[in-house]
Amino acid sequence: MRRGTTVFALLTATALAAVGCASDDQTVQTGSQGGDKKNEQKDEQQDELTPFEKRASAILAKWPQKVAPAERSNDLLPLEGVKPADSDSTSLKVNVGHGSCDADFGTHLQETGKVILVSGWAKEDKKADFCTEQVVSDEVTVKLKEKLGDREIIDAATGKPVKITEEGKGSHR
Repeated sequence: MRRGTTVFALLTATALAAVGCASDDQTVQTGSQGGDKKNEQKDEQQDELTPFEKRASAILAKWPQKVAPAERSNDLLPLEGVKPADSDSTSLKVNVGHGSCDADFGTHLQETGKVILVSGWAKEDKKADFCTEQVVSDEVTVKLKEKLGDREIIDAATGKPVKITEEGKGSHR
């Protein structure tokens, strides 16, 4: 009997301590002791970025140094080519290689004063019962915020500049 009373008393004390110590203005701090709010905000912002935005940030942080190619995924597909464009042009025509059974595809774009980062993306068709590993290349027009000028075009998936050829086939330098 005494053991049961002791256990009951301990449980009651624990519950009262947990409830009784709380107040309406209590705050809970996460992270390291002392809380580095700048790092916490930076981590939260990184978590909210898309795979393309994370990749673009990594490339721009090291530019003009080259970076290793990204792991291939439908979020970041390499370009199959870029058609020639005048420096006054505010658009680019790029070829995106994607799976033959993808439900949708397109491009990601980020511009700076010196470079234009582009990559493809695709959404898999979850309803397809059977699909081959065939790649289809489709042309997509990318609208630029500023004129092309002398900015370098970078394939964000490979991390390499794209050399434009007359046939519209891109080759990575």
